[in-house]
Parts: sequence; structure tokens; C-alpha cells
Amino acid sequence: MKRRSPLLILALCSLHLTACLMAQQHQVILNLNARAGNQRFDPSQFDEIDRYALQAPASAMETIDTLALYLSKSSPNELGRVRAAWRWITATVSYDTDKKNYSARETLRDRKGTCQGYSELFVELARRMGVRAIEITGYTRGSAYNPGDRVANNHAWNAVLIDGKWYLLDSTYGAGHFNGSRYVREYREHYFLTPPAEFIYTNLPELRRWQLIPEKLSKKDFEGLPFYRHGYFQYGLRQLDGNKSNVISCSGELELRFAVPGDLVLMVSVRDLSGKPLFRPTVTREKEDLVIHAIFQKPGDYHLIGWVNPAERPKDYAWAFTYLVRAR
Repeated sequence: MKRRSPLLILALCSLHLTACLMAQQHQVILNLNARAGNQRFDPSQFDEIDRYALQAPASAMETIDTLALYLSKSSPNELGRVRAAWRWITATVSYDTDKKNYSARETLRDRKGTCQGYSELFVELARRMGVRAIEITGYTRGSAYNPGDRVANNHAWNAVLIDGKWYLLDSTYGAGHFNGSRYVREYREHYFLTPPAEFIYTNLPELRRWQLIPEKLSKKDFEGLPFYRHGYFQYGLRQLDGNKSNVISCSGELELRFAVPGDLVLMVSVRDLSGKPLFRPTVTREKEDLVIHAIFQKPGDYHLIGWVNPAERPKDYAWAFTYLVRAR
């Protein structure tokens, strides 16, 4: 048998390595171009997984490895393992109001962090459980945002690949929110695997491809979107008057109309720009619609804020929207 020269062997190895790298690169491109997940998930299907995640013993929370091993036993499929990681993080990690940047390891150790810590911890847990996840950075319109404000590029969240589709989630917003300068822990299901067409109302990634919607938005487009919140999508509201902006101009009298499925109650408040409540507009039902009617006695800028809740749960209001009203 004729022996191959060292140079030939080296060349063949080089070609083989190049082919492997090209194959890996091609696989990455395929993953990045995977379809966006638009499916809505019924939270009740995760009840057992949620209970398991929330019962993690202290011994399982010593390191990222031990926690991932524990959470991975919650489900044999990717969706279930993603849910376990999400639910543990949103139930256990608090936002650090000192706004120190945390690594994934520090976030686990201290049980607190900023959005960077939340998102990095999710990535590390997901990867150890065999699920591909990435951190996304970009602009946000969080609870401190008001219509008309400029958005800041200071937020982080995640995309996760489940059964060949990319989904979006924001565990920082899922865990709680700010009321002024005070952090309030309040779980919000809306930010788990949110359909991209809804997610875009609060989060705009630096890289346009991670919007995961067909028609990409610019920063200016994003700033001008109606400021819909989790309650708007959670309860299926739909604005009917054609307004596509978070700023509304009127001559002193304003009417907004929403299609509202089911027996829902809408509570609305008009406030000055400092947050002081001024009056509550009337809300009337016309068949399947709820109509807001507000009269502004003085010209000026105001915030009109709406909350929605099921009639059978009168105190369970969810923030639905905020508009900047310019009365002239």
C-alpha cells in the first residue's frame, strides 16, 4: 500500500476541518433563520412543572450546574425544561435596585440582579439542559416609560430555540416591575414565550432580525407605537378607532373605542404628567365594545391610563395601556 506524504495528509486534514467548520456554520445559519414561534401556551399545562421548579431544595441551588440538573428532571422535552428555568428565575430572583451588573453566577448566589443577570442566568441554565438560548440586548419601554419619552438602549432579554422555532421571553419583566422607585415582585405570565407581534410593543432588539416579525421596525417606529401593556394582550383587547400612536391630539373631547371579549371591566384615569390623578373618564358598553369618553376642561398634556380585569375579579386589574393626550 502506497503511503501518503505528510503534506498530502495535512492537506486532507485541512479540507476535512474546513468542511466540518462550514457544516457547523451552516447549521448555525439554519438555526438563526428558523421560524418564529407564534403559538400561545395555556399556562395551566405547566402547573406540574411550575410546582416542581418552585420546590427546588437548597442543595439544588448551590451552583448553576446543580440547578440545571434539578430543573432538567422536570420534563423530557425542551418546552418543559425552558418553562422550569423561567419559572424558577421569575419566582426566586429579585431586581437589584442599586443597578449593579451581575453575572449569571452572581445572580444565582445573591438571588438578585439586573436584566443582564436575569438573561445570562437563563442562557446558562438552558444550555446546560440542552436547549439553545441567547441573550438579546436593545431598547425597552418598561414600567417607568411614558408615551413621548425617548427609549434607552439598556435592557436585556432572551430568545430560545424550541422544537426548531425561536421564541422570546423576558424574565426580568416576568418577575416584577417598578412602582416609582420601589420594586414590586409580581409574576406576569405575558412575558413567557410572547408572540413577537406583541413583544415588539415593549422590546426592540439592537439586531433587527431578532424582532422576529415580517416587517421590521425602526427605533422611531418603536417609540411611536401605542403603549400597550400586558393586560391589553392578556385579555384580548383591540383598539377600534384606528389610532396607531401613543400620542393622541384632541380639541378638548376624546373618545376611544375598544373591542373587549367576554365580561371585562375597564378602569381609566386621567393624570397630569407628574402622575397626579385628575379625573376618571366615563366608560360605557356598546354591544361588544367599551367606549371611553373624556372631556378636558383645560388645554395641556395629560396621561390617560387604562386597566382591565374580569368582572368576577374586581380587584385583579392588569395595566392595559397609557396614552399621552394633547388637549388643545
